[in-house]
Amino acid sequence: MKGLTRHPIFAYAAPFVLFMLMLASKELHPHAVYIVYPVMVLVVGLTLAYFWNRLPEFKITRPVGSIALGLVGLVVWVGLYPWLGKAQADLTGGFNPRIFESPAIQWGLIAFRMAGFVLIVPIMEEIFWRGFLQRYLVKEDFESVGPGTYTHLSFWATTGMFVLAHADQWGVALVWGVLAGWWFIRTQSLGNIILLHATTNLGLGIYVLATGRWYFW
Repeated sequence: MKGLTRHPIFAYAAPFVLFMLMLASKELHPHAVYIVYPVMVLVVGLTLAYFWNRLPEFKITRPVGSIALGLVGLVVWVGLYPWLGKAQADLTGGFNPRIFESPAIQWGLIAFRMAGFVLIVPIMEEIFWRGFLQRYLVKEDFESVGPGTYTHLSFWATTGMFVLAHADQWGVALVWGVLAGWWFIRTQSLGNIILLHATTNLGLGIYVLATGRWYFW
């Protein structure tokens, strides 16, 4: 077991695998997500903290451009969703804390959702998709591959798997994935992509709270 946890891939993949396993458990009950998501934020957050020293540097070199592209990604996600996301008839459901009467529970769930959406998910996903997978598809010794190194296989396979992970939103996920992947290649910085991702998610979270379109969550 110690040998497994010391493997270079483990630090990149463990937070993502934990997230996906816990996310799958929400299907056990219609309201399971309201328990699972806060637990996921804590567990994945602690896992990231534990492996932090083994993760790549998250230096942000293009903050303005990353934020600007994150906002473009937000417009893409919201604007194209009715055509490239779920069918119009399926624009229901989602993470809706307003189903609970207690304001304390509502705001507690909103706080956990925003923390996960803006802090945990961008870091967890990007260290897996672009910090690990996109480089691993270039060379098995992925840590020797520079961030943003491009090959047709690594770029499109990573983008394709990102789309599969967002299957019910495949169209907007494809457009957003290409945008983020291009910025990674252009800036060669994982920090820039994390900032881009966090900006899109923060904007989307604010939009959801302002409009009540919970299906985006």
